[in-house]
Amino acid sequence: MTDSRPESDVGSLPEPWLRLPAKRGKAGTTESAKAYAAFQLYYTASPNQRSLRQTGLKLGKSETLLEGWSSRFYWVWRAEAWDRHQAQIIAAECEQRRREEAAGWARREREVLEQDYAAGRVLVERGLQIITLPLTERTIQKRDTSGNQTTIIKPANRGQTGVAAMIKVGHYLSLDCVKRSRPEPSTGSIVDDYDFVPLTDKADEGEGG
Repeated sequence: MTDSRPESDVGSLPEPWLRLPAKRGKAGTTESAKAYAAFQLYYTASPNQRSLRQTGLKLGKSETLLEGWSSRFYWVWRAEAWDRHQAQIIAAECEQRRREEAAGWARREREVLEQDYAAGRVLVERGLQIITLPLTERTIQKRDTSGNQTTIIKPANRGQTGVAAMIKVGHYLSLDCVKRSRPEPSTGSIVDDYDFVPLTDKADEGEGG
């Protein structure tokens, strides 16, 4: 059974699932407390289990009585309004959770970028420090029994290739973080669509007549 859409004064109610104001039913009828209590049980039921028959069985009232109330007080339309309201609440909650999750992941991404960038700069700084060290180490030993002092000069224990790789990796990591932190440029192009309408000379139109 489907209710017709109510008159404009009822159809414009912001919360039509609440009890109708006096004389807002069909033909100016007023929704009684008993009728509204039955409607509450009806509209709060799951949509796939909502029916006048089930509501009547729970209340111990005849289905014919409920059909009259449903028709006079727009039960089907009001229940549909309630379903839309619930769907909007669920959608808003889902959207809020999605935004919170997106904000959380954006925050984590920023933390990773900051850590990666800091690690890259440390690699570069340490590599440059190693490069600026002297190429040799000077070791002065104690005097021997003869009183002679022995000085040993030996190469520094570091590989230039490894240091260069350290600096290169540090720079690459830092630059990659900078690129990742920038918004991606838009690759789309704006295309203007025009409708070309052929122009017809009015004088030419008259020649055919």
